[in-house]
Amino acid sequence: MTSININLSDKTLKYLQDFSKESNIDLEKLCEVILDTFVDFGGRLFTGDWREGIRLVIDWPSKLHFAIVKIRKEEMQKTREV
Repeated sequence: MTSININLSDKTLKYLQDFSKESNIDLEKLCEVILDTFVDFGGRLFTGDWREGIRLVIDWPSKLHFAIVKIRKEEMQKTREV
């Protein structure tokens, strides 16, 4: 599995950190699940030219109102051991 570093706004980081603590899910695992779910449920990205740069359209999966993702205990352990 490949890892990347990303920059998040303070607001986004705080939200994810708070949820991570409340739900006892490692922050990195939480971010991984969110992004994998976007792809697994058919999320799409579109780009186009914009006079000030590039326009990015994020099409969140809308097949379901919500997604339930199950994380096995052994998957949780892997993230905590790293």
